[in-house]
Amino acid sequence: MAQLVEFQNDLSELQDIKDAANILWQSTVWRSRDTPDISATTRALREHYQNSDLIVSELVPGASRLPAVDRTRIGVVVCNGDKITIAFLGADPPSAFYENGRQLNEGCRRTWELVKEETYSALSHAVESMAARNTNPKHIILTGYSKGGGISVIAFPDILELIRSSWGSKSTLPKLWAEDGNLGSLVQHLTFAALEGGTEDSYTALNLLYETHLIRAWDFCHYDDKIAETHYYEFQDLWRGRRYHQAC
Repeated sequence: MAQLVEFQNDLSELQDIKDAANILWQSTVWRSRDTPDISATTRALREHYQNSDLIVSELVPGASRLPAVDRTRIGVVVCNGDKITIAFLGADPPSAFYENGRQLNEGCRRTWELVKEETYSALSHAVESMAARNTNPKHIILTGYSKGGGISVIAFPDILELIRSSWGSKSTLPKLWAEDGNLGSLVQHLTFAALEGGTEDSYTALNLLYETHLIRAWDFCHYDDKIAETHYYEFQDLWRGRRYHQAC
């Protein structure tokens, strides 16, 4: 059952939350038709973080999967120092997903399938770029806003499994930073006004993953959300059993 909780004395996660929100915002602002190129987002984030080595990979469905009209930016993967952020934006899923009255969670699932390989590739590239600098990831954050939050709910189990099988306890050459005992400090799942991305069963499985690996997971919804009739009621859904903080 969902539990609304507030931060107490430990504010150590605030910087990660601020970074996730900023990346979502910058990636959305610079996704307009006037500046669709990912270089605009990259420049903005490099300037904000004062890091000329920051890398941004764009998550766009390949030409073989969608017609050009629907190939828009679904998300980004940002490698900044020792932190990797996988961010899914709040855009509508491709219009074809609403044919025949498809539900939103089906649209989120299909959208994730469209960019799954691109996400895996971008995450692997980020880890490799860190290794080239003799650095290991200290934080891997999965985040999303609105429908992007729903996509992140679908994507989280797959991404966690990729980490475990590629670098962690299920890998043939496991890295200490990705072993099961370290996942709780390595991985976070932060969503903002997330819409439902799955069924009750999928959320039950997600909650079990959080519990098993001690994953820090938060969903935020502002009390004055302009589309509160959608976001706020889904925010209070009783079978979304993550830790919540209702921002004011």
